[in-house]
Amino acid sequence: MRAGMTQVEVAHCLGVTQQTVAQIEKRALRKLKNSGKLDKFLSMLEAPIEEYYGEGNRIITRYSGNSY
Repeated sequence: MRAGMTQVEVAHCLGVTQQTVAQIEKRALRKLKNSGKLDKFLSMLEAPIEEYYGEGNRIITRYSGNSY
């Protein structure tokens, strides 16, 4: 999967319905909001992302936005 995929694209990749993806997204956002971590999550989405290959060709991602 890649960033910016629609719910329909994610559903197709996972082999579930778009409605299931929407329910999971809604539940996850509610949990983030209730835990007080939603602002941190949203700032990570808006931050520039650097990806590079680390040991064993593992992709390492760093967020260049606000650090919490």
